Amino acid sequence: MADTVRYMMEEMIPELEDMVKQQYFSKQEVKQIVKRRQDFEYLLKRRAALKEDFLRYIEYESKLEELRQHRRKGLDTRGKKKSIADYAIVRRIHFIFERAVRRFRSDVALWTAWLEFCRASSSNRRLGRVVGRALQVSTPHLSHLVLHT
Repeated sequence: MADTVRYMMEEMIPELEDMVKQQYFSKQEVKQIVKRRQDFEYLLKRRAALKEDFLRYIEYESKLEELRQHRRKGLDTRGKKKSIADYAIVRRIHFIFERAVRRFRSDVALWTAWLEFCRASSSNRRLGRVVGRALQVSTPHLSHLVLHT
């Protein structure tokens, strides 16, 4: 369990360094982000991970993305190419949703939240994949929901 969490944390290093480089977060804030993410990852890796653990992690990352976007507006980013920091948090949220629906396959509310997040973050390509996966799950409520949204 600790090995997989450590691996996940090591995978975050490039995006966190880029967030400091882009001046979205300070080094002290990044340390706090790492601590919170590590705590969440340990919660998700335990045997009886709860749906609420996934949702709290998603909520934390969503607020972090809102803060990053707010700070980006304050910086002069005209003419700059997008970097890893500009899409890493959204990608991480998708990854958390992926793990959540793998564990709670027939949870309609979770699938709905993921579909709404895809729309809100303009992840159109991912939205198509999520709809396809949701239709594969043989829950009638979920199929009805996906087809009528």
